[in-house]
Amino acid sequence: MQNDKENVKKRNVAIITGTRAEYGILKPLLEKIRREDGLRLQLIVTGMHLLKKYGMTVQEIQKDGWEIQVAVEMYKGKMDAYYWSRGLARGITNFAAAFLKLKSDIVIVFGDRLEPFAAVLAASSLKIPIVHIHGGDKTDSGHIDENIRHAITRFSHIHLVPTRICKRRLIKMGEEPWRVYTVGALNIDSILKNLSADADQLWKKLNLNPGKKIIVCLFNPVDIEADIMGLQMREIAHALEVLQEQTVIIYPNNDKGSQDIIAEIHKIKHLPFIRVCVNLPHEEFLQLLKHAHVLIGNSSSGIIEAPSLKLAVINIGSRNVGREHASNITFVKARKKAIQDAIQKALVAKKRAYKNPYGSGFASDKIMEVISATRLGENVLRKKITY
Repeated sequence: MQNDKENVKKRNVAIITGTRAEYGILKPLLEKIRREDGLRLQLIVTGMHLLKKYGMTVQEIQKDGWEIQVAVEMYKGKMDAYYWSRGLARGITNFAAAFLKLKSDIVIVFGDRLEPFAAVLAASSLKIPIVHIHGGDKTDSGHIDENIRHAITRFSHIHLVPTRICKRRLIKMGEEPWRVYTVGALNIDSILKNLSADADQLWKKLNLNPGKKIIVCLFNPVDIEADIMGLQMREIAHALEVLQEQTVIIYPNNDKGSQDIIAEIHKIKHLPFIRVCVNLPHEEFLQLLKHAHVLIGNSSSGIIEAPSLKLAVINIGSRNVGREHASNITFVKARKKAIQDAIQKALVAKKRAYKNPYGSGFASDKIMEVISATRLGENVLRKKITY
């Protein structure tokens, strides 16, 4: 005779990952869902994971032992003006097919890129409840991510936000308060898990001397400034050429303008103090940040993870301006002298603790509580605007 536990239908939980960073952030949550008796994990891989130019990181996921239910193709062909709109259309169609095939009961998305946006539009058309992690954030950059993030909010049924300010923002936007939960940033859970790892293999892999200063550079494009992203990266490169400190430069994401950034990176990759990584597994990236002396560029890791790692950050350009942040951030324009001066100041400063507004970890535990307790049905699907 089967017991009651065996007779209970498992809830099919589809989770979307489209980038190397996102996968690393989601891993603590993926592990918990996989272990939960009442849930069945449906891992859907898409976006940059399937692009050879950006490291084909789907292989990293497979190497980690995860079962990928579906690979949803979005981006292919020439990176012209229609590349992202074609990718979005392709993604919506392919996600809808995937959700129907998997009979997904709930869809979980993270952040504010085109990949989760495509998944959300597909799930919404199929009346599948949507859980959005890390909504309510904001910047003043005018980057398309800002619009996507708030659009995802409107389509989502449960919001798992990183800070109280984000919660207040969503409620001001008209979201019903009972749908919004402050859980902290999921990014920090990975730090708690991976800080104890040995970095010796990383130094060998990157040919770094841990006894010397280490600069990490990760500069992503801002679509509204796509035409000048190469020029901005050139300013960064000129500053690094003057400083001549060992520097690890990591490829940007595939947003509009990324081609020009990569072209500028290639111009300096021959320098003896420069190390270029097309892709760096998330655990290794966190180890690198832990031992680095400064992170430069405009990565969200500078805003969220870096304060918990006692790491100074030079945020270059408009991306992340206006975003909630700790006191470890220095904002500068993309000008060689400003960048150079800020880096030099950071290199001589002692590491210190910062209060991180995005929490101290364990977000995945709080997320699991919400996912497990949420009742699916007409009440959760029937959204109301409160203003």
